[in-house]
Amino acid sequence: MMKKKVSICIIGGNYGLKTLLPAALEIKNVIIKAVAIKNIRTKKNISFYYSWKKMINECRPDLVLIAVPPKLQSTILKFLIKKQINFLAQKPLTYNFNDAKKIFHKFNKKNIKAAVDLNFLKIPAISKYKKLLKKYAGLRSSVEIKWLFKSGTLKEKKSWKNIIKDGGGSYLNFGFHLISLIIYLFGDIKYLKRHNRKNKVDYLKGETKKGQRLKIKFSNNCVSKNIFSIKSTNTKKKSLVLENRSANYHGNFIIYNKDNFKKKNIIFKDISQNSNNSRIVCSRLVIKDLIKSFYKKNYLLFNDLEHAVKVHQIISNI
Repeated sequence: MMKKKVSICIIGGNYGLKTLLPAALEIKNVIIKAVAIKNIRTKKNISFYYSWKKMINECRPDLVLIAVPPKLQSTILKFLIKKQINFLAQKPLTYNFNDAKKIFHKFNKKNIKAAVDLNFLKIPAISKYKKLLKKYAGLRSSVEIKWLFKSGTLKEKKSWKNIIKDGGGSYLNFGFHLISLIIYLFGDIKYLKRHNRKNKVDYLKGETKKGQRLKIKFSNNCVSKNIFSIKSTNTKKKSLVLENRSANYHGNFIIYNKDNFKKKNIIFKDISQNSNNSRIVCSRLVIKDLIKSFYKKNYLLFNDLEHAVKVHQIISNI
């Protein structure tokens, strides 16, 4: 049976135009109906609206891709749920845990599909690391994570990305990806707490529901070189490591295993120079997964709204 074409509208410029639009354009059986942004522009075969409500009411799309700040996203999601329109949201889902619960409660009453654009989980190196963790099943007794970097958004003091009550701050803006990644790789988190802060670095400890100990060093205001690493270790000091020391978090990963006091053995290397192209490819996979769920009964989406609410709750308890 041939699937019908899926009509898509996009709300939001910047990420909406630079990532979501090119990501959706390359998907088979997709029609881009319109884009709602503040600054109206022209593009062949695409209509532009100033009002997102007018666009939704006139275009009546099958799916809406959203790229706006959390407080506005909350308003849009409630509108789309009421209209029973499928959607892809950005992280964080909204500006706090209580509002996330309200959105999920409304969503659960409707027969629509939705997901959060956790494109980080579609990075090839992340998928490879997850598969290797299954192969080396014993390498899960403890997990050490470092994510230290200097965020460019810190210069924009009035940006929502730096205002906690607006859905910003290091944990909602960046930690949302990190916590989602932990759950994706190691399963649900039993607890996660910040136990110390030193030189703008947060030190967190926790445990997964499977009993793996978590130790995390996290900062979006670190002046030293960028580092993102996940080290899963067993009781015999054998480790499997995913590492990235560049400013491009959608490429430039290596995976290696290492015995105590021995040299590292590189298993996988991914060198990607263009961060935006990698992000487009990953978001395209997220959109394709969501569209699949329209046609496949009981098709499971890891990045669904239930997951987003779970992450909001973990962040609210840190």
